[in-house]
Amino acid sequence: MASLTLLPSRIWLSVLSTRVSSGRPYLFRPAKLSQLGDLGKAGPSMHELSITQSIVDAVCERAAGRPVHTVSVRVGMLTAVVPDSMRFCFDLTTAGTVAEGAALEIEQPPGTARCRACSADFTLTDLVLLCPCGSADVEITSGRELQIISMRVG
Repeated sequence: MASLTLLPSRIWLSVLSTRVSSGRPYLFRPAKLSQLGDLGKAGPSMHELSITQSIVDAVCERAAGRPVHTVSVRVGMLTAVVPDSMRFCFDLTTAGTVAEGAALEIEQPPGTARCRACSADFTLTDLVLLCPCGSADVEITSGRELQIISMRVG
């Protein structure tokens, strides 16, 4: 879980979670409210923030001190991750790391499913798991991916 505490001119984000590599709790650096732009009114999504922090931790660990230029991720449409929020959180969480200034490339495969009743393969446009034939007996075949595909270092 994450908690967000607003202070007069800063936002302190503390996440009650652990680092991928060290197992220690971590504290996000403060960000000025002016950096938040329109998102600052509601604050960044905690869902995207914790996912992005985990990605940055893994990337920085693998980079082994080398500067990171690009990070490519695959985030399926059914994960409920908002790409713009993830990009915003990426910029915040990479500050002061070897990934600072790196570009985040997000590939979003669509959700697809197979109906067990009629054997039809179809695309899911939202989280309503219903086959065009009307059956709710479906198996999701793609769209829930959340993977780091590649990173460019050097």
